Amino acid sequence: MKLLFEIDSDGYFVGDVIFDGADESLPSNVIDVRPPQPCVKPRWLNGKWIEEDQETLDKLIAPNRNLNRARNQALVELNADYEAAATPLLREYPTIERLSWTQQQNEATAYQAWLDSGSEGDMPATPALSAILKGRNGTDGTESLADLVAAVLRNAEAFIQWQEYTGLRQRGEWMIQAAETVEEAQAVTWESLAVG
Repeated sequence: MKLLFEIDSDGYFVGDVIFDGADESLPSNVIDVRPPQPCVKPRWLNGKWIEEDQETLDKLIAPNRNLNRARNQALVELNADYEAAATPLLREYPTIERLSWTQQQNEATAYQAWLDSGSEGDMPATPALSAILKGRNGTDGTESLADLVAAVLRNAEAFIQWQEYTGLRQRGEWMIQAAETVEEAQAVTWESLAVG
């Protein structure tokens, strides 16, 4: 067995290979001379290893750099457009309130199930909703816990329906990551996804 060095059709180093065909001639894309180290982009040319000049390296690297920039920019724009589209749903809810939505939904779901069962057994605990209701009603409010539960469940349902758009945004992210050209990355927009 012998350690050899594979090259692509342009002579650029691909990687090490182990060759065990002692009696066979070497494949044309395998070299038995180790590339020099360190070497950024070794190339086998005219029977020897060379290091590409910086200009050639820049030409090789620039398309990938430009593609990565385009992917990053497309993702930033997709996320911003997704958030802008969600604004009517979020309205002006502060972040700290949004952090309590899961708790609110859990309590509202349990309370509604209790109501739907004919209020059998003990009423489920609703500490978050009860505190919210106390603040909303103050000393003269008339909103009931059932009213608040209905409102919370309506909002929760709207957010559940919105999750289709979350999946759409995620699909767009995958498309951007898979883009092979700057133009492909730039073509993935919120508008193109929402229409399609």
